[in-house]
Amino acid sequence: MLLLTVLLFSELLSSQGYYIRGQITDYETGQPIENVHVTISGVSIATTISDFKGNFAIFLSEINLTIVIKFNAINYKPIEIEKKISGKETLLAIKMEFAPVMLPEVGIFAGPDTVWSNDVLNVADFILRPAGMLLLTYEKEERWKRQEDSKTTLYAGCRLILLDSLGNEVTRYLVSELCRGFQTNFYGDVFLMSHKKIHLVDIAESKISISEIERKVFEQQIEPVIDSIQQRIYFSNYTRNFPAFEYMIYNAKDSTQQSMRYVVDEQMMKMFRSEYKYMQPREKLEAFRFELDTGIDREIIAAYMRGFQNTYYYEPLNSPLLVANDTLLLFDHTHDKLIRFDQQGNPIDSTSITYHKNNKLHRWSEKLVKDLADEKIYTYFDRQGYHYVKAIDQSTGATGSAMKLTHRYSENIRIRKGYVYYVYRPYESAQKRFLYRERLQF
Repeated sequence: MLLLTVLLFSELLSSQGYYIRGQITDYETGQPIENVHVTISGVSIATTISDFKGNFAIFLSEINLTIVIKFNAINYKPIEIEKKISGKETLLAIKMEFAPVMLPEVGIFAGPDTVWSNDVLNVADFILRPAGMLLLTYEKEERWKRQEDSKTTLYAGCRLILLDSLGNEVTRYLVSELCRGFQTNFYGDVFLMSHKKIHLVDIAESKISISEIERKVFEQQIEPVIDSIQQRIYFSNYTRNFPAFEYMIYNAKDSTQQSMRYVVDEQMMKMFRSEYKYMQPREKLEAFRFELDTGIDREIIAAYMRGFQNTYYYEPLNSPLLVANDTLLLFDHTHDKLIRFDQQGNPIDSTSITYHKNNKLHRWSEKLVKDLADEKIYTYFDRQGYHYVKAIDQSTGATGSAMKLTHRYSENIRIRKGYVYYVYRPYESAQKRFLYRERLQF
């Protein structure tokens, strides 16, 4: 009886089962299509995939009078058919029409180009010239020997290398002193800052020569000058160690001078001057005597006496003035304003800026980069060692989309004619510091 019951139950299950079989081929060629997804609904959902001959088979344990069969394959139009069940098995011959998937166009850009590399020399700094560039290279970094040099990187075995517009070396000049880097003025003159001296770099007839300039002359007559428009020269009395300075205009036509803008960090100035309150009576007397001799406010003297400018609480002003398209742009990051002036120094308008406000994801570099070729202005941000370059709208102060530089911990970022140039050496690598460039991609 048990055996009979099992046989009857098996027969009952078999009678309730149903097969869907078939072959799937290309509508035009008749070739079998492999890996077509076959899905049947109308009962509990069942799926399968066609084999290399285009064949498929699905067994249904539940039967409904009507089922829906779907066929999907890459590069073919999907098919959906409705089928009424009859008998024990259904055979299907499915023909699918070819319909290639058109992917959207994707811009493919090459990685960073190596502008200059060497097995012995590193790149310390570089200047982008109208026809080529000037490199400051070195053999090794000099170890600090004095406390005043603790925050300065010094380079030994330096060479100035002149490259043409194709990146080929034209000439080089051996520098016997320890070097720190380059500085330029608005005329395009290049100055080599060595450990103790300042040199003007002269390039004439593909030859390099340097001549020393008195530090006092450089600091008073060259460094303060920012830019010029026609006969107007724009300069400032900025110093890193004081929370206020002034932008001024010198008119070479009539030798007149006028003030354009006074910039001050009010909160920092309050902290700066409050140092006087914490001095001992003897120190206050000394500050007072110094005021009588120099005319400088005793509270300012007190701040320097106590070294407030070297403390953790002091932050230097960051309010650069740039000239672009004959307009003066003052980026007053202290007051979150971009102020535009005409050539005479008269304010045109102002707008709020927020890109310099650090957030959890990006840290602002505190630097602005001007492309001298097209006078566009950029800034960049840091996230986990990667730099993200953004253009700044000169009318609204807003930043656009960001471009992430390929190499991590890149240095000395500069921009010219739509390319970003920077110095980079792979971390924990024997490679020297090379000069790279990448095309801006916004």
